Amino acid sequence: MLALTHLVFALLLISVFRLDRSNAFAVLLFGVLIDLDHTFGFVEFLAREGLSNSLDYKAAMASNIQWKSMFHSPEAALLIMPLSVNYRYGIPFVAWAAHIAMDHVQINYLGVMSSIEFLFLGMLLAALACSEIRGMRKNVPSASFSDMLAWEADRTRTWFGELPVLGSVIRYLGPRESLS
Repeated sequence: MLALTHLVFALLLISVFRLDRSNAFAVLLFGVLIDLDHTFGFVEFLAREGLSNSLDYKAAMASNIQWKSMFHSPEAALLIMPLSVNYRYGIPFVAWAAHIAMDHVQINYLGVMSSIEFLFLGMLLAALACSEIRGMRKNVPSASFSDMLAWEADRTRTWFGELPVLGSVIRYLGPRESLS
């Protein structure tokens, strides 16, 4: 699946289960960031094929480069299951298993960037929006979709503001103007 699909699914898990930061990080690590191993394969592909073929998908798939690490195999469950024991709901294992299942369905049934995959991505985005609105309505019963978007923008700004370099840039830019 596309990295965006994995990311939205991970965010949906975080939203539905209302996970704290450490559990949310584990979901993102095992549900999304395990795809960083593809960058090592891409570096090897560039060294073999050159920059001219870097965007040729068919050439990339036809090459005999190892694109995926051990974390993309079923044997990785032997490593991930013990790591998941101390987390709520064993959430790292759930995120990893969902990642592997989505990749399996894409490779064996759908194909890369199929219309069904984009439909699935749209359904995940809708489910994520519904989950976030439901969570927001616990505090503000009359919350709307636009309220949720403004709330998410403020949450994102706050999160980025806590990062060392981006925080100083955001403070330099000053307070955000009201959306109303």
